[in-house]
Amino acid sequence: MYLNTVLADIKKESAPPKKLHAEHLFKLNEAIFNLPEEDTVESGMALKLFQTVDKIRKAYNENKFDNADSNFFYDYLALLGTMQNQHFFTQKQTEKMLEWIAEVVEHPTGGAAPKGTAKEFCLFPAQNYA
Repeated sequence: MYLNTVLADIKKESAPPKKLHAEHLFKLNEAIFNLPEEDTVESGMALKLFQTVDKIRKAYNENKFDNADSNFFYDYLALLGTMQNQHFFTQKQTEKMLEWIAEVVEHPTGGAAPKGTAKEFCLFPAQNYA
């Protein structure tokens, strides 16, 4: 399964002293989004994916990532958006990822978000026009 390869590459390529790159997040997002229908994500793989996203979150919150191309924030947010919509996660895991989306939009701490993101845009569209 291509997803196993992507996870192994992320683990290998981001092990200290190396850091996560936006490309790692992009590849993981692509692997999930384009998961072939015949591939089944079992509970063990779902847990491994969730743990990987949690590690990415920690790296982002601690500003321990390589942002040379300035895309980490965008790829992180896109990855969370894709992951929270997957049927193989438990309800609790999905809710946690939704919290992480709110966290990254409301309080961008990784240093890669555009200035004023949380103040200029609200997660609830009706409030954006009030």
